[in-house]
Amino acid sequence: MNQEEKLKQEILADAQSRAEKIIARARNEADAMMEQSRKDAVRKREARLADANAKADKACKTIQLDIDIEINRRWLKRQEQCINALLDEALSELKGMAGARRQDSLRALADEALRAIGDVDCVVTIHPDDAGFVTESWLQSLASSIYPGAALRYEIKVDEGISGGVVFETTDGRCEFDNTYSMRLERMREDLRIIAVKALLQ
Repeated sequence: MNQEEKLKQEILADAQSRAEKIIARARNEADAMMEQSRKDAVRKREARLADANAKADKACKTIQLDIDIEINRRWLKRQEQCINALLDEALSELKGMAGARRQDSLRALADEALRAIGDVDCVVTIHPDDAGFVTESWLQSLASSIYPGAALRYEIKVDEGISGGVVFETTDGRCEFDNTYSMRLERMREDLRIIAVKALLQ
């Protein structure tokens, strides 16, 4: 082998070696890039999954909150229905009272109204069924035990529109005290609500 052929072989061998190194380095870089791409894809997938999970959790919490609100709304509505039914039943029972029991009730209501409105002349509205018992003289007698020495006048007015009980209004119209059964129950509504809630929770 001559010198020229030998030099040619060395150049080719060197070129072959360099080419192999370049190819190996390119393959390594390609592998590294593929690995990095895989890692990036995994990270992006995990990020998207985490984002989807966060959105799902938020949606679930919103739905649960809506459910809780609806449950509470229905519970309060049912509770109010129970209270109203209790009031209606109590009012019906009060309207049905008769005899000594009704008279005792009217006396207590009139006594409370007299103390609330004071020692003034009044127009007293009652249900027609109570006209035989609640009279001007009866009211004057009751008032004299509360306001000794006061000469008070009471005008009786009957009204089928009231549920029973008494409504006192000063003759000048400035002051009124409604102590009918329906108003009395309405004033007791909050107390009855508490009783109803306790009963429903048991």
